[in-house]
Amino acid sequence: MLRKTVNAATFMDYPDKSKVNIVIADDGNRPEVRELAKEYQVNYVTMEKNKHAKAGNINNALEQLDAPLFAIFDADMMPFSNFLTSSVPFFTENFAELEEDPDHTKPIGFVQTPQSFYNADIFQFNLFLQDAVVNEQDFFSRDVNVLNGSNGHALFTGSNAVFLREIVDKVGGFPTDTITEDFELGTKINSEGYISIATREPVSSGITPVDIKSVIKQRTRWARGVIQSCRNMHIFTNPKITLLNRIILINTWLYWWSFSRRLIYIAAPLLYALFKVQVVNANFWILMIVWAPGYFLLHFVLGDTSSNIRNKRWGKSRKLSLFHICLFQLFWNQSGSKLRNLR
Repeated sequence: MLRKTVNAATFMDYPDKSKVNIVIADDGNRPEVRELAKEYQVNYVTMEKNKHAKAGNINNALEQLDAPLFAIFDADMMPFSNFLTSSVPFFTENFAELEEDPDHTKPIGFVQTPQSFYNADIFQFNLFLQDAVVNEQDFFSRDVNVLNGSNGHALFTGSNAVFLREIVDKVGGFPTDTITEDFELGTKINSEGYISIATREPVSSGITPVDIKSVIKQRTRWARGVIQSCRNMHIFTNPKITLLNRIILINTWLYWWSFSRRLIYIAAPLLYALFKVQVVNANFWILMIVWAPGYFLLHFVLGDTSSNIRNKRWGKSRKLSLFHICLFQLFWNQSGSKLRNLR
């Protein structure tokens, strides 16, 4: 996996290739990774006894580098040949605008390209819908975050992003007090008056988990980290956070607290069908007054602001699909153990 990523990085196009330095940041000090760097003639940076995971590894590498721009890739995120030519021009144009009109131009802190994946996600894989529906993370990367970026407050999602080195140094490097250092770093950069942009066209591709256990572990880490970072940044009271950015951050924070509502929506029909437990006791017209305005407003907003990546129907069916996949895998595991006992 790492070999594919390093190989892809060596094929990135740039007008002056001598200005492009590829560095493998290995906090495990592994001889095989050092040999891989030597094989592809790229730089190798290591460290002893990393105490701060990914953030500590990146900070250690940055201490030994001095380029004005740098890009971050996870080990499984392979850049396309046009990655740099699709992202660096945002900075060069911004540099020119800052020289011409510094009083009315905000500096760019980072450019986030979409999280794209070459394997089927958990829904595509388990429901055999790889050719029928898009990856479930495309909605955020290529719709939601692009809208955030149009307002200058795109979120950093951990990989395939290009940064202005001076602002990363200014905010103290990658945060080590959270498990979502990406989210917190992007927020700190925006808080210092630098804007961030998200692009729509994928210029890299990685691997996404396809089993329930890995997905739950991934989303649990995201939820814990975002809530932790929001607390660290004091998103409700921090005077450095603009009103628009505060709305985006609060919306992100609330997203991870909405699981109880979703569980109720999933459990309610099951409780009534199996045990005759009625969660809501209301007539048809009361339900229409309470439910219909919000439903149709959300349907209109998604249709007006989103591409064809996501709609209201698919958003709800995707949550139910995940529940059905869980049941299917649980049933399959139990059946498999019974078959093994019979054998």
